[in-house]
Amino acid sequence: MNENIIEEIILDNKSSALVLAGPGAGKTRLIIRKLEILAQQDYFNSSGKKALVLTFNKKASIELQSRIEKANIPDSSFIEVFTYHGLGYKILRTYGYLIDISYPLKLFPIDERKALIKELESTYQAFSFDLFYQKYASIANEKDRERFVGKHAQEYADALCSYNSFKEEKGLIDYSDLISKCIELLQNSNWLRRVFQGAYPAILVDEFQDTDQLQFKMLMILGLYSNILSVADEDQIIYEFRGAEEKNINDFIDVFKASKYHLSYNHRSTNNIVQVANSLISNNTNRLSRIPMHTNNPDGSKIGIYMCSSIDEEVLRIKNLIIYWNKENKGNCAILFREKVNLSKIIISRVSKELDEVGVQTYELKPDMILKDPVVQWFIVALRFKEYLTLSLLSEFVLFLPGIGRRTQEKIYDYIRKHDDILYDDVDLALFFSKKQLYIVDGILNELFKSHHILDVFDLAYNKVSEKEKLKNKEKFYGNIRRVIEQETNGSAKELVKNYRYILDVNNLLKLSKNEVFIGTIHQVKGLEFENVVISGVSNGIFPKIKQGVENTIQEERRLFYVGITRAMFNLCITASREWFNPLEKRIERLEVSPFLRELPREYLVFNQ
Repeated sequence: MNENIIEEIILDNKSSALVLAGPGAGKTRLIIRKLEILAQQDYFNSSGKKALVLTFNKKASIELQSRIEKANIPDSSFIEVFTYHGLGYKILRTYGYLIDISYPLKLFPIDERKALIKELESTYQAFSFDLFYQKYASIANEKDRERFVGKHAQEYADALCSYNSFKEEKGLIDYSDLISKCIELLQNSNWLRRVFQGAYPAILVDEFQDTDQLQFKMLMILGLYSNILSVADEDQIIYEFRGAEEKNINDFIDVFKASKYHLSYNHRSTNNIVQVANSLISNNTNRLSRIPMHTNNPDGSKIGIYMCSSIDEEVLRIKNLIIYWNKENKGNCAILFREKVNLSKIIISRVSKELDEVGVQTYELKPDMILKDPVVQWFIVALRFKEYLTLSLLSEFVLFLPGIGRRTQEKIYDYIRKHDDILYDDVDLALFFSKKQLYIVDGILNELFKSHHILDVFDLAYNKVSEKEKLKNKEKFYGNIRRVIEQETNGSAKELVKNYRYILDVNNLLKLSKNEVFIGTIHQVKGLEFENVVISGVSNGIFPKIKQGVENTIQEERRLFYVGITRAMFNLCITASREWFNPLEKRIERLEVSPFLRELPREYLVFNQ
């Protein structure tokens, strides 16, 4: 297993290390163990220096912060957890004036940026310009940027010029600028660069394989004199379209003279699933790690391969699999796709409808599917209002009540702009509400303050919001959220308000889900695990989807399929249609067998014709 290697890694404070760890190997656990050792060794004493933890996205950052709070670290004040963009924002916010960036930073509003992107795509016929820009902005070298632009049609260069001109005229900073401008600042200011290079003796990097050129350059500047521990899985590089590069893994070893370790034991999946995943990914060339995953888990069921004559049959096969797993109480299920377009979009719609008709709950997987739910939003606002009792929180709290809308909320906001945010009972609420509305508000406030337990507040939110919103077939969903709240907070409202983004993460929901079905793309479920998985639409041209003129496409597509396979804990089935009716072309199209299916070892498969 991995324990001896982990001990060696976490006890070494003198050299940097790159840990190549496969799915289910415990990458996050390794980072937490390293931080616990640093705390036990009193590594930072009272020097004021910090341990920096860098994550790929905000979700991972929140999860790590919560894991740190629950770890064996009596005082975690020496730890700072940031995304690369978050750290860039922190540095620019304080020192941006050195390169003429004023505070507060003028961040490009999301909706305004979306509108501009849409306009540019239409004006210049620069389709998927945002993907083009993400890749462009991730490139660190200016000449490489010029070469990248030169590979595309002139329309993209024109759209890029207009985009940059718009930002410059408005004095706006977009997401990628938070890193590029931070690098510019650190390169131009010798004293500031030395300050930050001495601020973090230990740096820990999560999911290093997702790092792009610009992020790696930022790490090279900050970590020049640091002890760096990076964990990565080169076989899960599935964000090349955003700029993630396999090359960074090799460069990390060279730049930081890092030791290389392998964690190959898989805690998650059955042996059959592990062996199928190993065989698939071995077809990728130039892999740094040639050590296959292994596990002591039972062999489990063989992987089911369903070659279907049509979409009708594929939908029926998926439906029957889900019904069988539910009947046998096999646990939660995921139906995964390469992307939600064309054939896959049709299958998603039909499977959801047919499962709904037999009483099986399906949820479309999204990272914020819980936090954007109206009951959950109102519940969190209710807790925050109960804690702070401010007028601004009251305006959010009453928004879901019948007869109260945005106009009433705007009245409250206008008052706050003129008089500042104050306690709600320090102002006459009749200024904002009619007599009828005031009666409703007084009633709900009375109910809220009588709800002493956190779960009572959740039940109140469910009952009130369900009066206004259609919550069809979501009883199990809310029941599971209620159980997550109960188990993760110990009844503490303060704990939930502080850590709700982690506590109400979809990961915690999945742990409690029994027979629910989650539908999503493989990109959406990276980092998640399910007891039962169906990967659908695995036909050539759909999965893999080969993009013309894009290097290493087949290898990235294979990695994406590998990620899908390794989400499964116990049961895995793969489905594909031989033909489908293309509604755009208005004709039936024959579909060939995906080459990936030919790469799976037959001894671990069972074919269902």
